[in-house]
Amino acid sequence: MKGDRLPPAHHVARHCYGKKGLDFDETGKPIGVLPAAFHVDDDGVSVNWVEHYPGNFLEQLNATRRVIKETRNVDRKKHRLAILGVERIEQTGALNGAQFWAEHDPTCDPPEDRNPGHSLIKGLEVADGNQWQVLCSSIELVTFDCDPAT
Repeated sequence: MKGDRLPPAHHVARHCYGKKGLDFDETGKPIGVLPAAFHVDDDGVSVNWVEHYPGNFLEQLNATRRVIKETRNVDRKKHRLAILGVERIEQTGALNGAQFWAEHDPTCDPPEDRNPGHSLIKGLEVADGNQWQVLCSSIELVTFDCDPAT
């Protein structure tokens, strides 16, 4: 439900792309996420709650990919999902005297932007460079290719 905190064992996905958000190797392959990928809006950092969708983790991740593809302009070769554990987000804040959390914030207006798993990472407006580095080092990057079986 809107405003509810996400469970610590769950994950969020951040849509990342471009040189401001991703770190690339010498061949041009994305290999990491930069702090710039986490633009903090007035209400927090937009992410998608992976476990909001039914099924096993792969099915949930594919559902997350589909929603993002439907609501954003995605180039599969250059775009990635940055996967973060909610518990890691909370721990990063706690270790540095701040409070970071993820909360459910589904979107439905306009209809073409409907995203029932949309969520926000809150508290990051006070994050310093060290906290950003800790968060970025705990991210798993995944592509936008969906499993054709789902």
